[in-house]
Amino acid sequence: MNEIHSFHCDRSFIYIGTIVLSVICACAFFLHPAVPFIIALLLFSVVVIYNNLNKSFLLIAILTPLNNMILVKTGITDIRICQVIYIICMGLLALRIVVGSIKLEEYIKFEKYDIAFALYILISYFQSFIVRIPILALRELIQLVYFYSLFIILRSIFAKKMNYNYFIKWMIIVTILFVLVGLANYIFGSTILRLVNIDLAGANITFLKSSPKIQQSVLSGIEIVRADSFFWGSVGTANILIILFYLISSGTSRYIPAIKISIIPALLVTASRAGYIVFFFQYMLGSLFSRKRFLLKIIVGIVCLVMAYSTISIFADRLNEIVSFKEKSNMAHFALWRSGYEMIRNNLLFGVGTGHFMYELPNYDYSSAYGLVGLRTEVHNIILKIFTENGLVGIILLIMVLYGVLRKSISMRILFKSKDAQNIFLAFIGTLLMNMTMNAYMIEIFWVVLALLASLRYRTDENPSYQ
Repeated sequence: MNEIHSFHCDRSFIYIGTIVLSVICACAFFLHPAVPFIIALLLFSVVVIYNNLNKSFLLIAILTPLNNMILVKTGITDIRICQVIYIICMGLLALRIVVGSIKLEEYIKFEKYDIAFALYILISYFQSFIVRIPILALRELIQLVYFYSLFIILRSIFAKKMNYNYFIKWMIIVTILFVLVGLANYIFGSTILRLVNIDLAGANITFLKSSPKIQQSVLSGIEIVRADSFFWGSVGTANILIILFYLISSGTSRYIPAIKISIIPALLVTASRAGYIVFFFQYMLGSLFSRKRFLLKIIVGIVCLVMAYSTISIFADRLNEIVSFKEKSNMAHFALWRSGYEMIRNNLLFGVGTGHFMYELPNYDYSSAYGLVGLRTEVHNIILKIFTENGLVGIILLIMVLYGVLRKSISMRILFKSKDAQNIFLAFIGTLLMNMTMNAYMIEIFWVVLALLASLRYRTDENPSYQ
């Protein structure tokens, strides 16, 4: 994407903005000593991003695994480091389109399946006027609009080969950092990494220290420590690890095999049963693309699984708990899924309202039937989440979006021909399956992977713009 930096009005805007914000910084010092530094940082970011929009949007994608480093609490919704950069990028993108330095179609290409998502947002918006707590629906709608607009822009950006290569190069570095933080968290009990929490309403800044997840293993009767990287939680950490494992496989660094090997122990100490199963399924599915070594890879995978089950206690214990009807996590999932089923029965067409599952849960609480007391959490399943809150209409529209992306971007010819396509497809299948036990579609990296998948439509050797 060719960007032009020579417009006089652009420079004037930066000069005037610098003077205005400098005055604001001086006045803001009397509110809180840290505020001027935050504004100065934002000013510097504006100047840099204005002339590097392409790489700035890529930076959002690159930072998605580390997104919880900064949390900004507002009166409407909480925003993190990626959202802060996104807001700046979108404002400057709109400015540059207005002054004519770039064209809209360079960043936004619409597809037919985008209509399905637009209808989903429109229906959810009108639904927010009749639900019990409109702010819950509004908060989630803001997040969904952000996710999908980021998906549309990244879909166009990833259509350029050099942008995709740039992204993969930096994701290798991010993977190393993500694995190191997770392993340090598991080994030392807590990490020295401090995460920043900024409360805009109270002009308060706090630094949070990460700590490990400790859970009771019901079947074995022992406590297990679970790795948690960047406050994603153990299962969220496992979800990101199985995505990174395949995304970095498209890189050219000679260190990639070693980095991929390091992901395996990091995944192991998350103690995520879903992560174990999905990772093994990804491997078996990926073996299908190796026509000559297909059988050998299948045998190696099964042998490694048996050896891990026989020698690694945390792996064996967690897999055994899958079939245990006493394990509390299993019972919690069953109770939530049954509650979701009952919500669907009573609100089949349009659901209980966007963001209202937890609010309506007390009216459909089956905790006691599974030996639990008062569950108050999300449904932990992407299908039930959409179906309960937006009904049959919502789930049909969501399926139309996912089907549209797959139909436009993936074919057997592409999968067997392109290594990049294989890795992106396996990463997407991994995070999609993880969504069967969590709500990972409400974080950026799910939409980044979906954008990579959607960009395969443009990323072909026959397309001149790809080069």
